[in-house]
Amino acid sequence: MRLLIILACLSLCIACAAEDMGKKPAPIEDPIGLGERLALIDYLRDEKKQKLPDNPTLEQLRVIYWKLEKRSDSKTQIAEKARVDRLRRSLEVTYAIVIPKSKTYEELLDIKKLQEDKARKELEKLIKKQQQEKNGEEPSTGSEKSTAIGKADTKKIKKAVVLVASKIGTGSGFFINSKGYLITNRHVIGAHDKNTTATIYWEQGQKREAENFKIVAVSKNRDLALLKPIKTGKQYTYLKIDKTYEVTKDILTAGYPLGASIGQSLGTNAVELTMTKGSITSVRKKENKPYFLQTEASASQGCSGGPLLDRASNKVLGIITLGIDPKDVGAHGSIMTFAIPSSEIKKEFGKFLP
Repeated sequence: MRLLIILACLSLCIACAAEDMGKKPAPIEDPIGLGERLALIDYLRDEKKQKLPDNPTLEQLRVIYWKLEKRSDSKTQIAEKARVDRLRRSLEVTYAIVIPKSKTYEELLDIKKLQEDKARKELEKLIKKQQQEKNGEEPSTGSEKSTAIGKADTKKIKKAVVLVASKIGTGSGFFINSKGYLITNRHVIGAHDKNTTATIYWEQGQKREAENFKIVAVSKNRDLALLKPIKTGKQYTYLKIDKTYEVTKDILTAGYPLGASIGQSLGTNAVELTMTKGSITSVRKKENKPYFLQTEASASQGCSGGPLLDRASNKVLGIITLGIDPKDVGAHGSIMTFAIPSSEIKKEFGKFLP
């Protein structure tokens, strides 16, 4: 359209110039074609810096022009796809959710807003509960899950489960041997190579200084990563691994929901471990082998990488990795928490277990 406008103006200018000089304009063979040729030369050579052949024909110029336009459209499409992929990966890592690749950029923005609203509501609910406990009040009941932990060895769990802080956010992790080898989710640390590092913080009451850890190994098939302390020689309290999965088995989840933001909001200790009881509601299988353990025990953002524990033995049955809200797929019900079975930990990192 722009070229046609330029051509029309050019033809008009030629005619006007001839009339002004008192001469009858000489007939121009295909004036539109000549104008288009001159306009294309000007556009391609001066504006787009294209190298043109000597005395190019109109057809040659048209070919160069359309190739240039198609290349520009292709680059725009590639850039848009990269933008969508970046946002989708960011949301999956931040909120430990799985998003179909078919989602558009606008749909991803809707998901982001929904997740931010959910995180804000969870924070408000946890702050209210913490304030009630601080004031000596009974926490409100109703649809909320109890955080009572029965006969669990809380002292040992608090020594063995830590907050993991990486360049992309925070999550949880737990030790699997006395040398300090630590299991967490791959999405918590955003690991792509062994040069990735993270900082470990203990539950505030342990009075242990933060330590820097480095990547030992990352699973190619599951959302698992193994870290170890950069400075060696210390002893660490660790959790034993079990792989006895039974539906209705009483369990605990342990982790650090929303990182240190709750403590900052309440003015309490920055790092406080949260433990929630529940039971295994389903053993999801793939090729007839346990692939995910499903539980109704709540596990907010930040609990990813924390252990799913047998409440009777305090042994690890799995590692919390994601939550699915039925509302995200247009259904009703409570958020479902999923853990990777501990058999996968043994399969991936068995040589590091005691």
